[in-house]
Amino acid sequence: MPTILSDLKREPAFWWGVGIKFLLLLAVVPVTQIEWFYPFIGNALAHPDFNLWQSYLDHMPASTFRFPFPYGFVMAIAFLPLTALGQLLDQFFQTAVFFGIGFRLTLFLFDLAVLVFLVKLWPALRRELIWFFWLSPLAIYITYWHGQLDIVPVALLLLALLLLRKMRALEAGGALAIAVATKLSMLAALPLTLVYLWRNKRLHYARAPYIAAFIVGVAILVKPFLLMRGFRYMVLGNPEMDRLYELRLTLGTHTAIYLSPLLYILALYALWRLPRISFDLLYAATGLVLFVLIVSTAAPLGWYLWLLPFLAWHQARARNEARWLIALYSLIIIAGHMVLTQGAYTPFGLVDGPTFLRDTGLTVPDHLYALWQTGLTALGCILMWQMQRETIRQNDYFRLSRRPLAAAIAGDSGAGKDAFAHRLIDLFGAHSVSHLSGDSYHLWDRDGPMWKNLTHLNPRANDLQGFTEDARALMERRAIQLRNYDHAQGRYTAPLVLKSNDVVILSGLHALYDEKLWPRLAVRIYLDTDEELRRYWKMRRDVNERGHEPKKVEDTLKRRKADAETYIHPQAQHADLIFALEPVHPDRLDPAIEHDPHYRLHVTARQGLYHEHLALLLVGLCGLHVTMNPSPDLREVDWRIEGDVSAGDIALAAQKLLPHFAELLDSKPRWSDGMVGVMQLFALAHIDSNLRNQML
Repeated sequence: MPTILSDLKREPAFWWGVGIKFLLLLAVVPVTQIEWFYPFIGNALAHPDFNLWQSYLDHMPASTFRFPFPYGFVMAIAFLPLTALGQLLDQFFQTAVFFGIGFRLTLFLFDLAVLVFLVKLWPALRRELIWFFWLSPLAIYITYWHGQLDIVPVALLLLALLLLRKMRALEAGGALAIAVATKLSMLAALPLTLVYLWRNKRLHYARAPYIAAFIVGVAILVKPFLLMRGFRYMVLGNPEMDRLYELRLTLGTHTAIYLSPLLYILALYALWRLPRISFDLLYAATGLVLFVLIVSTAAPLGWYLWLLPFLAWHQARARNEARWLIALYSLIIIAGHMVLTQGAYTPFGLVDGPTFLRDTGLTVPDHLYALWQTGLTALGCILMWQMQRETIRQNDYFRLSRRPLAAAIAGDSGAGKDAFAHRLIDLFGAHSVSHLSGDSYHLWDRDGPMWKNLTHLNPRANDLQGFTEDARALMERRAIQLRNYDHAQGRYTAPLVLKSNDVVILSGLHALYDEKLWPRLAVRIYLDTDEELRRYWKMRRDVNERGHEPKKVEDTLKRRKADAETYIHPQAQHADLIFALEPVHPDRLDPAIEHDPHYRLHVTARQGLYHEHLALLLVGLCGLHVTMNPSPDLREVDWRIEGDVSAGDIALAAQKLLPHFAELLDSKPRWSDGMVGVMQLFALAHIDSNLRNQML
């Protein structure tokens, strides 16, 4: 937080907001606070009791307002320290002003907390968030003129979302429980966060601690009060709760459908239908769901504060049309409530009375009030549609709501296809990946007589149609029945079910053979491994791991050479990335010695626009020696990369090159050291480039 505050201090608009709010804080006394909140907090200080609501009902005259504090225990606790300090100052100076200043200063601190949390969530939008939230006329009016308290639960809700984004599940669940213990309405965000956790397999570890922390928090901060008569009367019996049931469809004499809960459930189901949800989508969906509740009810003024952090984010990212619409929406709300609802007292009687109309004795005709509400609803629906279109539909960056992200890795036998596929799985997480290996589509077992006439590299020795159909099924999120080839036995074992997943990786001799798959692939990779290195890998794998005789492996290499040149090598011309690993010391390759040699990397990259930035990171951050030769049209770049680099440096380079890509990777992606890690980085950079092109 100190860093964020120091950044905010450099913004003149921030200080304008501080000045305006402190002026209102010191000079304006909202009628709502005088009539509702001050008596309740004053009673809590005068008659301390765990059941604050019953204590108020017992000590206040019967003629006083009976629902002055429809909030939870945490809300009361939040206001007690500074109001208690203000009360002491009032007693010392024989005044009656510091109690209210302490109360309103509490609101200012939570208002500032909302801004800090917003900037932490979206640091690149700091200046815009200051203008659209901190200086929002609607936020200032609701909090400092009308005197509503909803900025407190909103701050706690944003804290829960911020902690969830940082993958601090335990603290996030606890923070949301505290928000609910402040105002029960914040419970509306819980199902959305659960959908987010369930639709992101990389966050599977966070589900249990998040739910446990929330349940424990509610059990401590909410459940005990549900048994108290005063709490049930003042909070659960609050007339504002009935607003959720006012919009309904009557079916007969005794039956009705409540439309606000129905719309909430439909919005929740629409979110659930997305196979994977980024944090941006969660944030946008939370704002939309809260918007649904407000538009479908005659919402009290305080409820509009729930929307403002989400509307400010939308304004900060949207075009001018959305900004003007939100500004108009805010002004209509302010104008209506200044006429219709309670106002504030100011020095010298500049504005001295609950409302303008009450001063004049005039009343608003019912149809004018209905027209005002109709206009708000219409504008609200337009803004919801706009948020859904620009924030949710266009924010589906990875296109995972329609199909998984797919990658293919082809290359000669022993080139390292499956090994590199597993290095990509290390990044995405095994729980998020379906890996389809071409070995499962050889037509015969190892002892099949047809191998005397054909090699595995010949397309006729493989069920390539079956491979293509199964790959397309996985890309369409359908499960497949897969034969599993056991290399140790040289036989196919019982079929297994391979379910589709968020990421589909194809690897095999012919992974790029069928052109029907090319348009569906986010990246096409060909491994053109140095021949001596490939021989070394194949000997080490087939002799040491699969138990073959060295001479048989040598014979196989010679026998397959012609088919490799005919059927395998031509696939390189259809690849986005061609990786050629070469040993730095080829004379030291010995299959009998279990060690990984040092490599240099030759990369041919096509149709990407990330090269300059990546080169700077590889040189400046990773300390590698890089030679880059682009073609005249920049459609193909030839790279030569040498040196040693750690997995940590590559991970840092990935964060700088692809900061938004973390949503798709595992919670703790495993990067490799050396050139294999560089290959991982190239693959992700090209996936990012291709996906961005799809967005155009």
